[in-house]
Amino acid sequence: MLAYLANTLIFIMVGVVISEKALNSLDMYDLFLLVVDYFGITVIRALVMMTFSPILMRIGYGFSWQNAVVAAWGGLRGAVGLALALQVYIDHPLIGGKVLAHTAGIVMFTLLVNATTMKKLLEKLGLSDVSDSKKIAMGNAVRQIKESNHRTLTMLKADRFLADADWDMAERDCEMHNPYMEVEGKHAEETPLLVRLSTCPNCESSVPNEPSPKEFAEMTNDGRVRLIKALKVSYWKQFEHGMLSREAVQALINLADTAMDEEESFIEMDDLQPYWRVPPYLQKLKDKLEQFKQTKPTEHIPPPSNKVLLFMYTVAAHVMFDVVMNILIILNMAPIILELSSDDDAPYMGILNIINYVYCTIYVAEAIWKALAFRRFYFKDYWNLVDLFIVILSIIDIVIDQAADKATGSFSPSILKVAKCLEFCEWVVC
Repeated sequence: MLAYLANTLIFIMVGVVISEKALNSLDMYDLFLLVVDYFGITVIRALVMMTFSPILMRIGYGFSWQNAVVAAWGGLRGAVGLALALQVYIDHPLIGGKVLAHTAGIVMFTLLVNATTMKKLLEKLGLSDVSDSKKIAMGNAVRQIKESNHRTLTMLKADRFLADADWDMAERDCEMHNPYMEVEGKHAEETPLLVRLSTCPNCESSVPNEPSPKEFAEMTNDGRVRLIKALKVSYWKQFEHGMLSREAVQALINLADTAMDEEESFIEMDDLQPYWRVPPYLQKLKDKLEQFKQTKPTEHIPPPSNKVLLFMYTVAAHVMFDVVMNILIILNMAPIILELSSDDDAPYMGILNIINYVYCTIYVAEAIWKALAFRRFYFKDYWNLVDLFIVILSIIDIVIDQAADKATGSFSPSILKVAKCLEFCEWVVC
């Protein structure tokens, strides 16, 4: 409604401005230019369609030459062009009057010529023809609605509270006709099947004939569309009964709409595979994590014979050892974050350095304990190698800080100890 009012207001404003300001400045040469502009715009639009038709025919929903003709001829000009021309007239009154008049003339030509002949053009190109399958479907639908109306009215007539109702008016208002079965202004009787007859050239009798290949293709496409619509109804019913999730029904409906718009297309299994197939990069990441993943040492590492090493092996292989170390790693995140976000002259930096030394000692003790307990098997685990690398970096950080005052500059190797959380990830994965 608002769009209609805005369009009406623009047309009225343009009409008033042209009649009062621009109409007096027009002559016969302007009328000639107006006709040239109209034909030029139509030809340019047709040339653009011809230029891009090879691309449009191979992308999206396709683009036939009939559609190109309709798109070129259906380029109607209206409120948008008039609004722009009106703005030109406001900004440049000297030439804006002719621009507004020419724009209004082109709009008038397209509305009087293109718009009024569009129906004939569609009929000539065969784009407005109704296929036999659509006529059959419409006839069946109208018949079912009529039967439902008749049953409902019969039931209501038996209601004693509605005895004073005007049933003739009710039946007249509920009457429905098939728009595809009109003959000479009267509605013909709808039949479930359409029987097409041809006249025999020999005996001049009417004999049934078969649909043409084009009509067969139209009926096949209509059947495909109706089947996809039935699938969409089924998807919504499954969603209502809790058999499909909201995301699943949205994905299926989108696939159905896409298949419905494309010729000879249907919902294939290949269209559904992207919704459950793991992306290749995630699969590679999963494979790498599986390579890094290691089972518990007690499952494949033999225990040592030495009593001391056996005790260390038992402690390192116990689940509580990993629990305690992971708790310490989580607690170590707080001082690391505080150290990275603070200035070098902060009053609590000394306490943070002491905490750093304590945790570095704990990590070194853990690495030595595991190396002695698991022996050469310790160096065959990727997680242990990463842990050992971080421990070495922590030691280097402390040595550099002690040997030269803040020789590392703005970069502190202690930031790499954040990677100790990978050990926590290892514990979760395993």
